[in-house]
Amino acid sequence: MLALAGPASAQQAFLRQFGQADGLRAPSVYALLQDRQGYLWLGTAEGLIRYDGSRFLTFTKKDGLAENFVVSLREDPASGQLWVGHFFGGVSAKDEATGAFAVADRTAAPASLRRPANQVPPRIRPALAGTCAATGCACPPV
Repeated sequence: MLALAGPASAQQAFLRQFGQADGLRAPSVYALLQDRQGYLWLGTAEGLIRYDGSRFLTFTKKDGLAENFVVSLREDPASGQLWVGHFFGGVSAKDEATGAFAVADRTAAPASLRRPANQVPPRIRPALAGTCAATGCACPPV
């Protein structure tokens, strides 16, 4: 026997697709992370993109990243520091005090971000050839 004390309601899922018209210019996303402040971070071949719920902001080498091609993202659970892993093996970190990105020492990065340069993560291999052709980046053969 099942008894309900009040009206039953299901949680509704909300799904929205974003594209160039919304400010998301990157054709492919290789890494995704929601940080503790609620920002959504997207790793793309064109840079690191932050979505704040209303607009997309792109960070590139000009903003302090080691490389533009972002393939992995981690947030330090203790400090909230954002770590960025790049395709050619570089690592970047976001300074929580200033909000600026800088090239980071690979040995200080989380182990899951440290990998040899040009080692293509398995989840990226299927899409890589088309992305490199579209962006003109100097991607190694897969």
